[in-house]
Amino acid sequence: MAKPQKLFELAYAAHMAGEHDNALTLYRKLIAKAPRHGDAHYLCGTLLASTGRAEEALPLLQKAIRFLPDSAMVRCNLGLALKMLGRKPAAEKYFREALKLDPKLLQALNNLAAILIDLGRPCEAETLARRCLDLGREQAAYAWVQLANALAEQGMVESAIEALEQAARQFPGDRTIQTNRLSFLYYSSAVDGVGLCEAHRRAAGSRAASRMAPARPAGERLRVGYISPDFGLHPVGMLMAPILAGHDRQRVEVFVYHDRPDSDEKSKDLQRVTEHWRPVAGLPDGDLSRQIRDDGIDVLVDLCGQLAGNRLPLFASRCAPVQVTYLGYPGTTGTPNMDYAISDDWLDPAREGNAHYSETLVRLESTCFAFQPPSNAPSVREARNPSIVFGSFNTTRKISESVLDAWARVLLAVPGSGLIMQARGLAEPARQAQLLAFFAARGVAPERITLHGFVAFQDYLAMIAQVDICLDPWPWNGHMTTLNCLWMGVPVLSLAGRRRSGRMGKAILSEVGLAEWVATSEADYIDKAVRFAQDPERLDALRAGMRQRLLASALCDGKRLASAMEHAYLTLVATARAAGDTPAVR
Repeated sequence: MAKPQKLFELAYAAHMAGEHDNALTLYRKLIAKAPRHGDAHYLCGTLLASTGRAEEALPLLQKAIRFLPDSAMVRCNLGLALKMLGRKPAAEKYFREALKLDPKLLQALNNLAAILIDLGRPCEAETLARRCLDLGREQAAYAWVQLANALAEQGMVESAIEALEQAARQFPGDRTIQTNRLSFLYYSSAVDGVGLCEAHRRAAGSRAASRMAPARPAGERLRVGYISPDFGLHPVGMLMAPILAGHDRQRVEVFVYHDRPDSDEKSKDLQRVTEHWRPVAGLPDGDLSRQIRDDGIDVLVDLCGQLAGNRLPLFASRCAPVQVTYLGYPGTTGTPNMDYAISDDWLDPAREGNAHYSETLVRLESTCFAFQPPSNAPSVREARNPSIVFGSFNTTRKISESVLDAWARVLLAVPGSGLIMQARGLAEPARQAQLLAFFAARGVAPERITLHGFVAFQDYLAMIAQVDICLDPWPWNGHMTTLNCLWMGVPVLSLAGRRRSGRMGKAILSEVGLAEWVATSEADYIDKAVRFAQDPERLDALRAGMRQRLLASALCDGKRLASAMEHAYLTLVATARAAGDTPAVR
């Protein structure tokens, strides 16, 4: 039997060569032979975490700390495993411990910045990201991304985009920088739908279309695969719930590729209504592509677009005959071999044709998303507020200075009114002070503004219920937030934009008969806010009947939407079969 040192050398060589299964086997043999071998625990745990098996990594990294108490990297990697599992306060603790041991450990600085953004402390995160950039080029690409995220959480989206453009010049091949820059463009009013499409096309580059005819017999059930890192308590997970539950198993066989290392209660709910649930977090693209091909998927549906955690390279190299993007991203992906984008005429009016997309648009006859009301939501508030209370529950990335300025003018025009704002990025005293100073400079007293950071879902719904009118931001409107506000009896005032991301509010409000709550300009938005605030009896009537409005609309008909999606999928596959291959990339 090999001696411990020889086993370690063999394991480490396999690790460095990318032979992960062999390396893990050898590390485990070494740990069995030498239970106090700190490096074996550390490297085995690190490898498990890096391949999406963070839960298995935890005990190994915890033991490694005992055996290597002075190692900053062990603490940093334990923090990273905890971060992957969503255990953010614990992760913060270990990143800070790592920095006590090594104040210049760039991995710990960067990851602590990322955790602080998740915990709603973007000002501190910005300081850490800038410190990381000052320390040198190593890890700088990741530091630029964290800096941009921190700036965006403070409502400084244009500055965030500038940071990412500077990063892209330094690291032209970095995909994380590229995808962040593309998604951040949707928060900016400076680019229209055509410009966004062109930016996405340029970033993706040109590639000849791959050809792949559907191989399975036409008489068999259609196999549909959905892939996302957001199958959980996330807008995508919540909006996919009625579709997954509503699919007709006589027509389609559904596969979900769950691309996150942890699961929450919503993930488990989704798994219960899904025929085939595939945990794929950490799986390399090549292995996942083989899994999808082995599953015989006819239609592969991306639910992420250019957002964090996307798997767009899978689609670019094509691993299913028909490839579709849907729901999770407010526009085109720009990705080669992404054949179609599913939308509707509210979000992408037929008069615009295909100008905003590199994909071919498939417009459903009715709304292209469905809402499943939360079963444990608090009751709608019955009592009226003595004075009008406005509310915002959207991410701070959507709330620019121009939006805040409009809200300040609304407050000044409605004497005695107040504003409640709740978002993850508002937890930090420094950020709260920034916002209060902004409003004070425009004549709105600080006591009229109430700010809250992250709260549990039930508390979030209860907070919405205390509001009379919710104010939708632009140019990227609320989506799930707007649906939740309506469910809690609160009407939402929205400003319609010139691209899909700015038409979410119009789409939802029009479906429930509240088209009058859609403004056409900032001046109209302010005028409507003031006028609606002066009609409390109308607000009472809306609050009392809002849930019935939603339930009676197409927005709460998951079966209808699932059937419409199935019909679209079958048509797309039939088109591919008739052509003998998939459509060419446009």
